[in-house]
Amino acid sequence: MSDDTNTVKETQKAEESQLVTNDQQTDQVAKTSPEHLALQQTVEPVAQDGNVESEETAPLSEAEPQAEISGNSVKAETHSKKRQSAKEPKRIAGAAAAKISAQNRWVKITGMVAGAAALVLLLVSAIASQYFKGKVMPNVSVAGISSAAKNGQQLKAQLESQKKSLKLAFITDEKTLKPKLDEIGLQIDVDKTVKNALNAKRSEGILAKISFWKHQNVPAVISINDTLISQYLETNTPNLSKAPQDAQLQFDANQAAFTITTQADGQGPNVTKLKNSLFGLATNLRTTTFKIGVAKKGPTITEAKLLPLLQPANELVSRQIVLTGLGYNFKAKPSDIAAWVTPTPQSNGSVKLVIDPAKIQSYVESISKKISSPPVDRKIVKDDSGGETAEVVLQEGRNGTELADKQTLANAIAQALKNGQDTTQVMNITTAAYKTVNMNAYDKWIEVDLSEQRTTAYERAKPVNTFTVATGVRGHDTPVGEYSIWLKVRSQTMKGGSKADGDYYDIPNVEWVSYFYQDYAIHGAWWRKVFGYPASHGCVNMTNDDAHWVYDWAPVGTKVIVHA
Repeated sequence: MSDDTNTVKETQKAEESQLVTNDQQTDQVAKTSPEHLALQQTVEPVAQDGNVESEETAPLSEAEPQAEISGNSVKAETHSKKRQSAKEPKRIAGAAAAKISAQNRWVKITGMVAGAAALVLLLVSAIASQYFKGKVMPNVSVAGISSAAKNGQQLKAQLESQKKSLKLAFITDEKTLKPKLDEIGLQIDVDKTVKNALNAKRSEGILAKISFWKHQNVPAVISINDTLISQYLETNTPNLSKAPQDAQLQFDANQAAFTITTQADGQGPNVTKLKNSLFGLATNLRTTTFKIGVAKKGPTITEAKLLPLLQPANELVSRQIVLTGLGYNFKAKPSDIAAWVTPTPQSNGSVKLVIDPAKIQSYVESISKKISSPPVDRKIVKDDSGGETAEVVLQEGRNGTELADKQTLANAIAQALKNGQDTTQVMNITTAAYKTVNMNAYDKWIEVDLSEQRTTAYERAKPVNTFTVATGVRGHDTPVGEYSIWLKVRSQTMKGGSKADGDYYDIPNVEWVSYFYQDYAIHGAWWRKVFGYPASHGCVNMTNDDAHWVYDWAPVGTKVIVHA
C-alpha cells in the first residue's frame, strides 16, 4: 500500500473521529430538533458544483448510503442501520438522564419551599389561634355588625346595645304600630348568639380559620311567641279581623230536627308572613318597618263536613230518655238531647258527633233541683211565764230530699245514646229528716213571716213588737233561712236592678238600714204608702218609724229568721 493511500485512510479516520466527537457534543441540543430527525431519515444527493443531479431524488432507505457535507465536497459514507442504532441509544440515554436530574432538583426545591411555607403557616396559625382564643375569629360579623377579635363580654355588650336600640314599626292602611319586643313575644337569646359567634370558623381548615378574605355572618338567635304576637295584632288591628263562621248543626224545635247553617270565610292579620319577616332580623338587628297584610281564614267546620252527620244527629234526638222514681217521671225532650250533641273537629280534619257528658250532667242537675231540697227545721218558742208551757210554732218542719248518684245517672244516659238505644233510669232519691229548734235560747230575735207579710221582734219567747211589711216579689224573693244582723247604716242611697229589664232603681235617703244577709236588709221605705204585700227587690220594707224602732232595738248579731 502506498504512502498516499495510507495518508488518505488516516485522514479519513481522523475526520470520522472528529465527526463522532462533534455528534456527541451537539447531541444534547440537537437530538430532538426536527431538522436533526429529518436529516437522520432523508438526504438528497448534491453535485460538487452545487447543481441538482438529473436523476429523480427520493428519501434514502436505511440501507442506502447517506451523504455528509464538508465544504464544497461531498464524501459518501455508508452508514448502515446497525451503526446508527448503536449511536442513537447513547444520545437518548444521556438526554433522559439530564432531564431526570433536572426534575429531581426541581422536586427537591419545591419540597423545600412547601415545607418552609407549611412551617410558616403553622406558625401563623398558632399565633392567630392564641391571639383569637376566647375571641371572635377574623372577618366574622354578628347580626350584621363586624365583631372580629371581640371577647364574649364585648360581644354581649354589643348585642345588648343592638337589642335595646331595636325599634319595630307595623304599618297598616290605617295606622302605624310601634310594639315593644315583649308585647309580641320576640326574644333575642344573647348568650346563645355569643356562643355561636365565638365558635364560628373554628372548625374550618387552617387557612379558612384565620383568613381575612372569607366572611361569615353569625345570625342572632331569635324566637317569637305565636300566642302573644297574634293577640297583639288582633287587639291593635280590629279592622283587619273578621272571625270565620263555621257551619253548624242547628236544632229546629218546630221540626224537632237538625238543619245545617251556612258557613262563611273570615280574615285576619297575616301573622305567618309577619313572623317570617321578623326572623330576618337575625341577620341584621336594625330598626325595621313591616307591612301588615291580611290573610284569609276559612271556617273549621264546613257544610260538607256536617252533611254526613245530619241523619245520625236526628236519630239521636228521637231517642226516649226517661228518669223515674219516688213518684217523679221526667222525659227528656228532643231539644234537651240536642243540647248534649256537639259536632267536634278531629285531628285529621274531619268532624265527629260527640256526646258531651258534661251537658248531660247539667241536665241531671236541673232534674235534681226540681226534686231535691234541704230539710227545713221546725222552729218553736215555749212560753211558760203563765205557769203552763205553751208552745208556739214559728215554722213547720219539712224533710229534705236529694238525688243521689247523679254522675252514675248521667253516664248511663250517655252510654245509651252512644249505643243508639232508648233508656229508662230509676233515680236514687234519698230523704233527710228535719230538726226541731227551740228559739228560746235567743235573748233577742226577729221573725219575718213571708206568708203573712209580718215581722215580729222577740225577747226570748215573748213578742215585744210586730210590723206589717213588704217583702220581695217573685224573681226578687226574700231569702229564706236563719241569719244575723251584720251591718247597720243610718241613711244611704240604694241602687239596683237593670234599665234593660225595666226594674232599675236609684233611691236616695233610705233610712234605718239593718243588713241581715248579703245586701238584703230591713229598712224604711218612705216612698211606699201601703204595706202588707210583696213589693220589694228582696229587702224587708217598713215605715220609717218601724224601721227606726228595729234599728235602735236590735244590735249587730241579732238573729233574723225568715220563713214562708
